[in-house]
This record gives sequence, structure tokens and C-alpha cells, in this order.
Amino acid sequence: MPLLCLDTATASPVVALVDDDGVLLAARVVDGRAQEVLGAIDEVLTEASVAKADLVAVVVGLGPGTFTGLRVGVSTARGIADTLGVPLYGESSLVLAGASHAEAGGSLVRAVIPAGRGESFVQDMRMGDDGVMLVEGGSGVVSVDAAGAATPVTPAGLARAGWRAWQRGVREGEAGDPLATTPDYGRAPDADPPRMDVRHDELSIDDLDALLVLEARCFATPWTREMYAGEFARAREDVVLLAARDAGANRRLVGAALAARIGDCWHVMNVLVDPIARGRGIASRLVEDLLARTRELGAGEGWTLEVRDGNVAAIALYERHGFATVGTRPGYYEDTGDDALVMWLRTESPAFAKEPS
Repeated sequence: MPLLCLDTATASPVVALVDDDGVLLAARVVDGRAQEVLGAIDEVLTEASVAKADLVAVVVGLGPGTFTGLRVGVSTARGIADTLGVPLYGESSLVLAGASHAEAGGSLVRAVIPAGRGESFVQDMRMGDDGVMLVEGGSGVVSVDAAGAATPVTPAGLARAGWRAWQRGVREGEAGDPLATTPDYGRAPDADPPRMDVRHDELSIDDLDALLVLEARCFATPWTREMYAGEFARAREDVVLLAARDAGANRRLVGAALAARIGDCWHVMNVLVDPIARGRGIASRLVEDLLARTRELGAGEGWTLEVRDGNVAAIALYERHGFATVGTRPGYYEDTGDDALVMWLRTESPAFAKEPS
């Protein structure tokens, strides 16, 4: 059951084929062009006498690194995994580089990947006795002179760390959804993200299948069909169900938001945006519309929600719309045991007095 690993974050993209015991079967180092990685994949499969249909999973380096290289590598990995129906797992390219030059139980190594603009991405790490890479402090961007020489990803390092990323994904029950795997550029690209023509309207029961797909892309422990069906079954005056759709892609569902009136307040049940559509203000618009629609139906005491305490982006989103943390529910999320923050936007608060934009 071979595993395909690839990384295109550096100037020399690498492809490795690994068996289910972590043994390197075949590998290629591409000479500077990420676009050549498809040919390298065919070469390693031929050398090892492995058919694409025999692959059990794909692992790809997510960056940070060059924008073009990462786009090519992640898109290639996504296409292969999606076509074959196998999971796709991502790993930091800095970890892949570090694993290429570290020894188990050895000293600290510094992984360096050029970032352009005279700078490099750096991460200090060491390899534990069990072969797992342990990062030391946060990664950062420094000048080329301060960073030192670039750290190439080697076939052996890619195979070692890629195999462990696959094992981790299987052990932790990660879905490995190819469409939810996105590059980590390390900083905002100069170019704008691919255009989407996003339109907002209401969810209907006909959206249930698409909603379940979207939910699975966003969360490791998604809502069930029965849970969503229960929201659709509520009285119309007690529920708001909003959709964001890409009109340029056959109105594909890229975002959704749900709120239900329970007692004399509104519970924000879910706000989700497809990972490939993030960074476009979709979540903020959904929250704005949700608040506006529930105001029209009668705000009552206001709005409340639970959010995972480590979900910094979601917490910041709700705070921008006037929500404040009022308490914690310990161990609320059964999948990880994480705590939930309880947030409220009450009708007597100054934020409520501000009309929605």
C-alpha cells in the first residue's frame, strides 16, 4: 500500500514513493520547475512498478515557500487524491526540510526556505528519539543574511516526515479531504486570490447534501444530516438559514450560517466557509446578514454562541460584530476535549444600538 509524497516549496521539488512501513521505494528531485512534478511522479511509479490506483494516500508539503511552486504542488496533490478517492494530508515544508537534516535525538537544526524579497522563512527544530520533529519556538521571516543557507528537502527527509504525517492523520482520524487542503504561503501573496462571484441567499432543504459536504471540509467532527434536518424543520419565524454561493461555479455552496430562536434569544448555531473561499469577507457578510435578519424577526435578549477557545479567527470575527466572551464550557468539544467560549451580544449592549451595515 504505497504512499505518494511531494514537496514543491523549494527551488528543487521532490517526489518520493514510500511503502506502508516508511521505506523509501523510489524518488526524484526536480531541477527547479514545479511544473515538472507530474513527470517525476510517473517516473517513480514506473520505477517501483506501482500503479496510481494502488496508492493509499498522498502527502504534500504545504509551505511556506514560493507562491507558484506551492500552487502547483498542492493543486497536483489535490487532483491526484481527489481523482483516486484517497486521503490527502499536508505537512509543513519547514518540517520536511528539517527532517531532511536532523538525526533522532540529535542537536537543533534550522530549516530555511527562501521567501523572496531578500528574506527567508526559518524554523528551529530537533528530531525526537521517536523520529518526530519537535519545533523550537515559532517560525518567522528574516533577512537572507540572518537566515543562512537554504535547506533542501531530500528524498529521505520527505519520505520520513511524509510517512509520519500520514500515520498521524490516520491515528487522529483526519478526513484528509483534498479540497480542504490549501497552501500556507507564510504571508499574503501579492496577487489577488482567484475570483469568485459570491451571491448570498437562503438555504433550502435541497441544499442539505451540499451543506454536509461543506461541513465536512470545515470541521473534523461535522454536524450530521439529522442535525441539519432538525434546523430546517423549525418554524420559519424561529430560524434563519443563509447561504453564500459562487455564481461563477454553478452556484456551488461556499458558505452558510444558521441561527435559531430558543426561548427569548437567538443561538448562532453555525457559520462556515469553504477553506478554498476564505479571505474574501464571506464569513463577515454572513454574520452581518444573520444579525440583520434576526433583528427583523425580533432580537429578544440578543444572540449567543459557543466557539472553540483556540479558534482565534472565529473569535475575532464575532468580536468585530459586538460579541463578548462571558464564560467557558470546559471540555465542550468531545472530539478534542477543547473548551468552548460562550459569547453574547445582548440587546442592551452598545454594540446592539449600532445599526448593521
